[in-house]
Amino acid sequence: MSPCDLFTEADERELEVTENEGERQVGTGRACRLVTKAGNTGALIRTNTGLDGVPAGEGLRSITVGSHEAKIWGNTATSACTVFLGVSESSRVDVSAVDRQGNVEESCALAERTAELVEKNLPES
Repeated sequence: MSPCDLFTEADERELEVTENEGERQVGTGRACRLVTKAGNTGALIRTNTGLDGVPAGEGLRSITVGSHEAKIWGNTATSACTVFLGVSESSRVDVSAVDRQGNVEESCALAERTAELVEKNLPES
């Protein structure tokens, strides 16, 4: 599955996507980056590590997105935010966002909204 397959046309309309930059390799994962009116967001599929592979850090907290365990972390230094969606013990989807205004709270709101859309499109495990 391509990470861009995690976004339907309806999802892109809801996020107000102005550009889908397509799939690209990022480290050990495959990513799909979307440019929206609010900022940039996207999904990165990791097939070599699950939620246990998320490094512990200040501000990292556990949440639930749909039926999936997840973690969220807002980086105040970069104003970016990532929701780590656990898919299996050895895989996860990282959903990141950065708000156009550089506001980490707004970045996290965009990341959570994107993660909710991505989660409903994950294949059954």
